[in-house]
Amino acid sequence: MSVTIVPNVRSYEELTGGVGKEVFFRAPRVRARELFNLDTSFDSPSVVIGGKTCQLVNLSISGAAAIADEDDAAKFDVGNVVSFELRHAEAVLHHGEARIVRTEPVFRGIKVAVQLTDHPADLARLRQRYSEETVRRRVDAIVTTGADAVEAEYRVLCADVLFLLRTLKETLAIGTPIDPAAAEVFLRDCEERVWPTWSGFFLRGNDLLARARAQDGGAARMKAMTELLLTPEFLSAPIWRQTIQKPYGYPGDHVVMNHVYDALSEGETLYDKLMHRLGVRSLLLIQSRMRQIVEILKGKAALGPLEHPFRVLNLGCGAAREVSLFLKEGVPAQGALVTLLDQDSRALTLALEGAYREILGAGANGQVRCLLTTFAKLIEPGNLQQDVGAQDFIYSIGLLDYLTERRARALITALYGQLAPGGTLLVGNLRKCRESGEWCSEMICDWPMIFRTEDEMWRLASEIPTEAKRVFMEPLERVYLMQIEKPAH
Repeated sequence: MSVTIVPNVRSYEELTGGVGKEVFFRAPRVRARELFNLDTSFDSPSVVIGGKTCQLVNLSISGAAAIADEDDAAKFDVGNVVSFELRHAEAVLHHGEARIVRTEPVFRGIKVAVQLTDHPADLARLRQRYSEETVRRRVDAIVTTGADAVEAEYRVLCADVLFLLRTLKETLAIGTPIDPAAAEVFLRDCEERVWPTWSGFFLRGNDLLARARAQDGGAARMKAMTELLLTPEFLSAPIWRQTIQKPYGYPGDHVVMNHVYDALSEGETLYDKLMHRLGVRSLLLIQSRMRQIVEILKGKAALGPLEHPFRVLNLGCGAAREVSLFLKEGVPAQGALVTLLDQDSRALTLALEGAYREILGAGANGQVRCLLTTFAKLIEPGNLQQDVGAQDFIYSIGLLDYLTERRARALITALYGQLAPGGTLLVGNLRKCRESGEWCSEMICDWPMIFRTEDEMWRLASEIPTEAKRVFMEPLERVYLMQIEKPAH
């Protein structure tokens, strides 16, 4: 008879239990995307707190967190017991009451945390009921979208996209190069042949989306059809899969950005690689605006103060590829102190690695520090001054794409107030135009953003007390950049 010895068995005295806040144990929270295995917003459940519909963030047997519209902030008084429902379209998955225990501003609105007060949430049962309702809803969608719920011209567009994608998949599986170098040349040739048709889909989609927004529920019906018919066709290509599935819980993460910066032919099959290349090319504005930022940074650093390092703050840094290039190409003699701020520790880690590669490997005269915090907390009075101090150059490229006008104005005002005399603020926002990626990002990828006109950009800075402002476009003319100079005296 053999005896199995279990290594590292600890006595009761050696068990550590919780440490720090972990001592106050609470039921584990499960992210909504993981609990319900979400791929698209079409199937996302919603939570109704005190009669206000919110976006579910996470759920446990005893509580939940959700994002509410910032205009409803006054409706959520901490301590109040309110009605609580988890819904999937018209179906109620859970109904009861909950106490509001915490609220905090986030850049998408107001985060509301509640504690269930009458009966617990049965997560296994909720998952089962959600799956059942998803099937019913998708069947209903197939029936309704097969009639006149979506205009015929859009159904033709979906058919054209499907025909192109499936034809490419079948064609590329037959008799194509195996040698990597030959395959790369072949893919570039295919990309050039497909691109005119591909970019034409964007124009048609944007035109039809603008028309659908003018109809009651028109955009929602269009989105439901798109996610059922088109979205699954894109999941095999890395950049599309990352954008659609959002494994980090938000769209446009640092992995997507690095796909665009690296511009490689990634994927398992030739079809996957071609689709990846088309996705990268659709987002080349990211490369273009990054190069523009580097050139502006280098120019300002060369003219910066000599008595201390050139101080730079990057708000919503993501992968911060432009910081690595700046440290490599444009650090002034007095050096640079770069502060990177983001809500995602993975993005900060990647950005810091890239920056230190230039500092330690190439001998760049720079320092880098990172702040892991929410943007909403940062613009609260006093927080910026306390955390980062005065800055010679502040920029935020991409964050405004997700902010309402009111929150964008508040952010710009807070950042301008943080500039040292003679400092520069640079912010960017996607341009509202027929050539934009609005249809593709929102309908196919569930990546809604705010595209702005030039007049709307000027309006964001209307209260900034300086005339030294300009609004211009990066070379591809897909992003507006607004540069604001603070007087030196």
